[in-house]
Amino acid sequence: MIFSWTPVVVADMGGSLATVILAVFCAYYSFKWHQARANDIFRHYICLLTITFVLFAVSRSVGHLLKQILQLSDLNHVWAAISPFSGAVNTATFVIVASFSLYFNRMQKVHTEIEGYKTGLEKLVEERTRQLAEANLRLETVLESANPICLMNLDFEILRANKAYYDIWPKTAGRGKPLKCFESRPGASCNTPACPINQIAAGKQEMVNQFSKELADGKSGEFIITARPFRDASGNLAGIVESFQDITTQVNATRELLAEREQLGVTLRSIGDGVITTDIGGTIVLLNKGAEKITGWSQSEVVGRKLDEVFNLPDRDPGVTVENWLKEICYQDSVSGGAPKRLKKKDGSVRLVSENGAFIRNMESEIAGVVLVFRDVTEKSKTEEELSKIKKLESLGILAGGIAHDFNNILTAIMGNISLARLRMESSDERYQLLSSAEKACDRAKNLTHQLLTFAKGGEPIKNLATIKEIIEDSAGFVLRGSNVQCDYVFADDLWNVEVDKGQISQVVQNIILNASAAMAGGGTITVKCANHYHHRDTAVLKAGPYVKVSISDRGSGIPGEQLEKIFDPFFTTKKTGSGLGLAITYSIITSHGGHIEVASEPGVGSTFTFYLPASVKTVRADGHKERAEALNAKGSGRIMIMDDDEMIRELVANMLAGFGYEVVAVRDGTEAVCLYREAMAGGEPIAAVIMDLTIPGGMGGKDAAREIHKIDPEARLIVASGYSNDPVMAGYRDYGFSAAMIKPFRLEDLQKVLRQVFS
Repeated sequence: MIFSWTPVVVADMGGSLATVILAVFCAYYSFKWHQARANDIFRHYICLLTITFVLFAVSRSVGHLLKQILQLSDLNHVWAAISPFSGAVNTATFVIVASFSLYFNRMQKVHTEIEGYKTGLEKLVEERTRQLAEANLRLETVLESANPICLMNLDFEILRANKAYYDIWPKTAGRGKPLKCFESRPGASCNTPACPINQIAAGKQEMVNQFSKELADGKSGEFIITARPFRDASGNLAGIVESFQDITTQVNATRELLAEREQLGVTLRSIGDGVITTDIGGTIVLLNKGAEKITGWSQSEVVGRKLDEVFNLPDRDPGVTVENWLKEICYQDSVSGGAPKRLKKKDGSVRLVSENGAFIRNMESEIAGVVLVFRDVTEKSKTEEELSKIKKLESLGILAGGIAHDFNNILTAIMGNISLARLRMESSDERYQLLSSAEKACDRAKNLTHQLLTFAKGGEPIKNLATIKEIIEDSAGFVLRGSNVQCDYVFADDLWNVEVDKGQISQVVQNIILNASAAMAGGGTITVKCANHYHHRDTAVLKAGPYVKVSISDRGSGIPGEQLEKIFDPFFTTKKTGSGLGLAITYSIITSHGGHIEVASEPGVGSTFTFYLPASVKTVRADGHKERAEALNAKGSGRIMIMDDDEMIRELVANMLAGFGYEVVAVRDGTEAVCLYREAMAGGEPIAAVIMDLTIPGGMGGKDAAREIHKIDPEARLIVASGYSNDPVMAGYRDYGFSAAMIKPFRLEDLQKVLRQVFS
């Protein structure tokens, strides 16, 4: 009985057990539903179904087996008795199927959600891929348009480089093969400590170098290379990134600028003009060599100084600021540069300069500074002053020459007649003394006339070889005789000789000594120095060659600056009794000798007059010859011709010559003189000597007549007599065929002396 119930019980227990297990799992996973992920639920659900079907199959199989056993054992009644319980099995089966259906539906929903998630994920991946592609494209575009750049690993292999990089270093490796950096840059050494990789590996975060490279077109390129570390995702150093900046244009521009600057510097250093550049406030920035020479300041001394400290103009208005002063310079006439101004050098000396300026402008055309250009015009101003003096003297010479001829003729007649009158009187006669006084007055008039004639074109000196030492000592001693001033002489031992008009040079020395003596009213010493001097180059006032330099210095009151420029002007004087001709005559005499005179003076200290006379290689004969004084009544013989356009002169000279025992033939001009001389030669009564006036208005003068007479008689004795001439005949009379020269007006003694010279 008991055994007959066993299959039924087992079947029901199997179905019930399966149902219970399925219910428990359903409850558990229903609780965990919201906490579990879809994959876990699906996996556990499959496991649950498997276990349930296994239990269900087992229970059904066991029940079916028992049913067969019972049928075979004639236990059908038992099966029929328990068949009502088969509903439990069906119920369990229903529950299982229902649960499976519920979980299958849930699984379908989960699957649907998974598919949706997958679709969204695919879209997200697609969007991310598109964005990444766009980012890569932008990065590639930027990389290719950038300066040369490359990525290199620690083995010196180039992992990535842009086109600009390969334009400089063309690829030499095959496609897909890394390029070694030392292969791309021949001659580069990547094992040196200076190598960027070695430096970055040593801990540097940036390396910057500059190098040159010959490009494909054969030209040289200049580059700045900047190297920075490249790290992997873990932060480890994986290589370096090198970027290259092409600075070829900048380097070439810099080189051109430096070359231009050097050229400008050479130009500034080589020109004689001074150049100073300043900023807008007048602070000096640059000073060239010319400016250093003119101002006495050096470049190192003036940087940072104000312009008025270096370019010091004593006469500038101190109330005008440096800025306004610079503007005045820049706005003034750029051609003339304004009138010359006095510049005080660093050592205190003063030079004359002319200046002009221009603004320095920046890229925006704003005034950034000033360039000042100036030149030393001291010598030029002196030359202009000399020329001005010469013009003044020439003007005075024209005036003097216009009156000299007639005036000297008048003086000659007066002085000659006085000499003849005195000759016929006893010295004890009262009239003799009156005539002597009149003769002295004529002498003063003669000296004044000769001073005026010094300015005339024809007043050339009558030069003879002389020793300047004797002229100076004789002239200075004569002037200072009896005064409280003495001379201190300093003569060079090997002093050169000079060819001068002794009378004129003596007059120069006397004029200077007299002025020096007057400047030392309380007495003192005048220092006279004389030395050889060689002038090496031609200037406006002196030609190159040997000179004798004479300096006469006093320790007097000095000459004020405003008067110093006028002291050689005719008729300029500060003395109440002076004529104003002394220094003007001095200047004219030195100039006519081919020399030059200058003066330096400081008020309260004294003055120094310095003049130069051309030296001569000739030597003075020291034969000890002295003129013998002969009696005025010494007699002569022979025929003498007198040629002069002035009747008074002809009568005077005829009386003088007759007194000496000569026979006189008087003619008016050179034409008559030549005819009579020819007739006398032909008639056997030759002319012993001819006294000829050099200038004959409207007729043949002495120079032309002398030439014609020498054609007749090469041994003719001709004497030229004149007080003024437009030709330098009086200075070099021998060159024109004359045996002697006589200056009008002349005394009886002068005529006797000349005749003695001609006939000796």
